[in-house]
Amino acid sequence: MSNLALEIPAQSNLQVADLQPRAVLSKEILDLLRRMTILVGAVGKDGIVLAADKKFLQPAPCSELLHDMSGGRKINHLESEDKEWGIVYAFAGDEVAKIAGDAIKANLKDGSFVFSDIDASLTDAANRAVSSYTNRTGRNPDLQSVPRHLIAILYGKKFGIQPSLWRVNIQSNNCSTALNIDELVIAGAHGNFARFFGRYCMKDSSVERLERIAAHMVLKAHDYDSLAIEGFHIVKVTNDGVFHEMTRAEEDELRQKSAELDRTMTTLFD
Repeated sequence: MSNLALEIPAQSNLQVADLQPRAVLSKEILDLLRRMTILVGAVGKDGIVLAADKKFLQPAPCSELLHDMSGGRKINHLESEDKEWGIVYAFAGDEVAKIAGDAIKANLKDGSFVFSDIDASLTDAANRAVSSYTNRTGRNPDLQSVPRHLIAILYGKKFGIQPSLWRVNIQSNNCSTALNIDELVIAGAHGNFARFFGRYCMKDSSVERLERIAAHMVLKAHDYDSLAIEGFHIVKVTNDGVFHEMTRAEEDELRQKSAELDRTMTTLFD
């Protein structure tokens, strides 16, 4: 994902060597970055679901060039060997958000994560990620105005009796925040109409129901914005601390259910 805008010379025979980096992204690229990625986290009566699309897009600096696109997993999973703790997370935003996720994983691995103060540990990792980026690049991430979020499921005895869902808002000047979510969180896909389906993710719902809704949201998000969003990946953690990643067959079944729901809604208006 891009963290630079480029100054485009006013000439018809554009050359890559003529592109000069600037500190601030253009409005067009910022708008595209806000559309990129959809993450859905939902808390149910028997567990937590996390879903994401699988498209990575680096916006081209101008209309004369093409966007770089690739596919891959956005949901990361890490669990201690003794299964005392585990984390599942996905990020939306740019390189800074990815660095924040890496920092949280590193803190869990080296034992510096304070399990008794999750809020502070997540916030500290996010703030240090911003500082690391600034020190390495000499740029203030806030100048980019790119929304950066990380959604995480924390589970295992170290984190408490039941898994918890968290949203980390990543900002500079030590202003990052971490919020414990008790029902639903959506990150990315700003302005995408698929966000509407989040209204059906209620806390007393089963994980099975939430899986269907989350999958439908991500798949419909592609229909509304095929440039920025494609594919889907979904995992869950049950209240007894069991992590499960959907198999290809299970994902195909969720795709079918989503298509059936589309057909059902269509017939309602016939």
